[in-house]
Amino acid sequence: MQGHVSEEALRHALTASGEMDRWDAVTLGAKDRERLDDAQSAVTELLNTVPPGRPILELTRANGLLRQVVDCLRTAEK
Repeated sequence: MQGHVSEEALRHALTASGEMDRWDAVTLGAKDRERLDDAQSAVTELLNTVPPGRPILELTRANGLLRQVVDCLRTAEK
């Protein structure tokens, strides 16, 4: 929809439909949290087993991003 519908129109539609209110009430379920934890564990395990090289740089980046996601979710749940 980018460029086809104004941000103001989208915001109005989301507010009028109640979606904006729903966003504050939705939390990450236990199964989804477990999947996120499993992903972080898998990346950490790869970091500990993959030999040095380009993949390590990307895995380190992915690990940092996953940590940021977990931190953001913890903050949002407070």
